[in-house]
Amino acid sequence: MLAQPLLKTLTKWIRLLNRLWAGSVLLSWRDGTVIALLVAVVVVTVRGLGWMQGTEWAAFDLLVRWRPARLEQRVALVVVTETDLRLFRQWPLSDEKLADLLETLEEYEPRMIGLDLVRDFPMPPGNDRLEKLLRQSDRLVGIRKVSGEGIAPPPALVHKPGAIAASDLLLDPDRKVRRAILSLADQQDQAVFGLGTQVALNYLERQPNPITLEALDEEAGLYQLGRATITPFQGNDGAYVGAIDDGYQLLLDYRGLACPTDSQLNCGFQVYSANDVLNRRVPLDALYDRLVLVGVTAESLGDRFYTPYSDTDQGPQLTSGVEIHATIASQLLSAAIDGWPLLQVWSDSWEMGWIVLWTVGGTLLGWTLRQPLLLFAMTALGIVAILAAAWQALQWMVWIPLVPPVLGLVGGSFGASLGLAAKERRDRQTITELFERYVTPQVAQVIWQSRHQIVRRGEFIGQILPATVMFADLVGFTSIAESNPPEIIFPWLNEYMQSMTQSVLDRNGIVNKFIGDAIMALFGVPVPQSRDHQVGDDAIAAVTCAVEMGQRLQRLNQQWRDRGRPTAAIRIGIASGPVMSGCIGNVRRLEYTVIGDTVNIAARLESYDKSFDGGLCRIFIEEETYRHVRDRFPTRFIGPVTLKGRERATNIYQVLLPLQPDDLNKTP
Repeated sequence: MLAQPLLKTLTKWIRLLNRLWAGSVLLSWRDGTVIALLVAVVVVTVRGLGWMQGTEWAAFDLLVRWRPARLEQRVALVVVTETDLRLFRQWPLSDEKLADLLETLEEYEPRMIGLDLVRDFPMPPGNDRLEKLLRQSDRLVGIRKVSGEGIAPPPALVHKPGAIAASDLLLDPDRKVRRAILSLADQQDQAVFGLGTQVALNYLERQPNPITLEALDEEAGLYQLGRATITPFQGNDGAYVGAIDDGYQLLLDYRGLACPTDSQLNCGFQVYSANDVLNRRVPLDALYDRLVLVGVTAESLGDRFYTPYSDTDQGPQLTSGVEIHATIASQLLSAAIDGWPLLQVWSDSWEMGWIVLWTVGGTLLGWTLRQPLLLFAMTALGIVAILAAAWQALQWMVWIPLVPPVLGLVGGSFGASLGLAAKERRDRQTITELFERYVTPQVAQVIWQSRHQIVRRGEFIGQILPATVMFADLVGFTSIAESNPPEIIFPWLNEYMQSMTQSVLDRNGIVNKFIGDAIMALFGVPVPQSRDHQVGDDAIAAVTCAVEMGQRLQRLNQQWRDRGRPTAAIRIGIASGPVMSGCIGNVRRLEYTVIGDTVNIAARLESYDKSFDGGLCRIFIEEETYRHVRDRFPTRFIGPVTLKGRERATNIYQVLLPLQPDDLNKTP
């Protein structure tokens, strides 16, 4: 379980990444990384608060039920069943009946006998006989209850070393037994071994090569038992959060269900009924040199507990207490003799790494897969992989997190999908705010489809693009404005602007800005055009637009004459070449624009030699534009001219008018 310092460290990572990656070329992955870390922090925090305990326990139980059972040959159970109760017609068993059972068991020569039956006071008849048997036998271990009000042990065993053990079992908050009590302190603060532990230790001491429990580090609770190194359960191990870890506890490694000898099930222990033992119907070798635990499985007697095996399709199935004690004994025997590992958990750092790994994986899926069905399928595949890994780890006796990485995977995938959707909404809003007034819906769609080339984290990327720039200005507007009142000028000017900007939009251009009575239009931006024919198409569109503007102005002049309004002429300058495109302004007002030599040339062409008589619509272009449109439009070479602000001469061409409207759509 993750400690609070680790959560604080993870939060610091997010802040550090935000500082280090600000402005990085990996900016497109920054959001995804932050999402992954945020989801991981949420999952780790929720787990640290204990809100996943129940779900994680249920997942652990499922994995335990999926494991194949391992039959323990060294441990056998002799139990009182419901059938035995009907045959004996008594409960508790009389001292005489219990003495008969124990004497018969002694004939089988088991190595140890653990008596999971309360015997704190006589049950006549046969008390003397039972006490004598208990005192003389060196195989018997009786029980006492330590917790609560307690139950005394059999008096005949009190003074025999290693003959008294605790019957107490530890329940989790969901009433299931997942932990073993190896030892606990009684009311006098004396350590008492649990029944499974005591009979296992006695069994191991009687090995041909005796095995004893040796302290490696008593303060740390580290012990050596044969081939096993035993470390105590801690309150935050695995899925546990703040669990009571008093005494000495271990995570239980369930072998499987206890089954009758004639059962075809895959069982953990062989079980024989007390009546069969009394009537000697059990083969001699079935109990010889084994650790035998005597208890009850009859449901009516109530010594039954919820375990990972309790959840079945047929409803809750309870496990007898004697089976749980047998599981503890078997776990210790397998570890000490066979070297079978005890059930372990990962350290906090490994658990956090595992959770973060799958959270990042889910985020990558959500960030890269745009098709919902594919994302769902890959996420489901990831869940299967986590489940398989957790099951295999349990086969290797390691309990690793299952629910947190699944939540991290799903949360990362879902969070990244939401983040990506939010990013696209933000990008769409950015593009819409900048272009909705200046382009047609078709152009807006093209810009949106190419958004990844021009927008990053909601901001336009400054870049150099090939483009065609147009400046159009009214001739003599100042004198027109001076000789007409505002109530005439503004409607007249708006009518002119509406008509001219429609020409730009019709040719998929962008009306970039209005400068008084002048219009600045762009063709070929903001989507990068890499091929020469695409650049040429933009130049043709710009010149076509300019010619259309002349034709529209001709119609407007006719209408204005009829209404007694002033007429106008326009000058247009067009230049093609590289421009620097991007956004300028502040957070309150942001404007997309282009700058560079091409823009300056277009502006200078429009204003060049205002005395030049160009008629209704004078259109000047430079060499690069001319190269793309010369086969489509009639032109006249004006000559090399040194434009204002430039040192080198610029070849200027005039696009000749008039053209018929139908000529604009003809291909030479």
